[in-house]
Amino acid sequence: EKVVVYHSRVVPQAKHGRIMDPEHNGHIIEIIRRSLERNGRPERLVVYDGTTLADDGSTSSMPILEQFKLFRSASALIGTHGTGLANAVWMDVRSNERPAKVVEFTPGGYQYSDDAYNFNRYRNYVQNYWGLPYDYHHIAFAPNSTDDRTFIDLEVLDVVLDGLFKQVVS
Repeated sequence: EKVVVYHSRVVPQAKHGRIMDPEHNGHIIEIIRRSLERNGRPERLVVYDGTTLADDGSTSSMPILEQFKLFRSASALIGTHGTGLANAVWMDVRSNERPAKVVEFTPGGYQYSDDAYNFNRYRNYVQNYWGLPYDYHHIAFAPNSTDDRTFIDLEVLDVVLDGLFKQVVS
């Protein structure tokens, strides 16, 4: 089964930097779901935060083999810049869903109130993926983002996802 993975960077799993506003995070998840449905995509959305749920309801860090299997089954990976997106290396670039799709949220060219964002403008994983068969896109953080409360333009996300998920009919 193919999946679309959204890397959710919210408290309590995310402890520092580039933490998505929780309400905004919920809107992002809903936009991804709607875009998959609108474009007739068969993939299931998986919200990944680095943890796994045990039978008793407790959470723990997701074991590396489970992470590998999850990201290997992903046709698309969406989320905020960070180690969660580094799991793109496990995506199957030889699948029928070529190329693997990556949408990374990252600091852009805005003047942010957070100095870390201004220093790290446009720093993202594109240089790591250079030459690899990814359909890579990035969306800049909105100007009102800070290190502990990050936002993106949801309308831009909707347009990018429709472009990625649109079925090509031959």
